[in-house]
Order: sequence, then structure tokens, then C-alpha cells
Amino acid sequence: MNKHEFCKQIVQTVDNCRSLDKMTDDEIAVAIGSLISPLAPKDLKRFAEWGMPEHQTTADKCWD
Repeated sequence: MNKHEFCKQIVQTVDNCRSLDKMTDDEIAVAIGSLISPLAPKDLKRFAEWGMPEHQTTADKCWD
């Protein structure tokens, strides 16, 4: 699977969750988390520090 097809899978997951299952944003986030769980970042420390300050965390908590 290439990056573009993977992104389409994420979009399809969100669309299905919203239209078919009437899921909340938090429920959709869990579904997407399941989809991407095998794709752990190479650099957990860097990933944990990415984003807005309120979204940052520590390396041991960033991919739970």
C-alpha cells in the first residue's frame, strides 16, 4: 500500500464511522488508532514533542 492509498483508507474509515455508524469524534479517533497502531514512529521522543504544546507528551506515552 502506498501513502496515498493509506490516506484514502483513513478518509473511508472516517466517512463510514460518521455516516453508517453515527460515531462521535472520540469513537472515530479510536477506530483510526486501530488502523494506524502498527505504524509506530521511528523516533518516539521527536513524535511526542511534535504539535501544539497542549498535544505534546512523553516518549513512553505518545503511542499508547
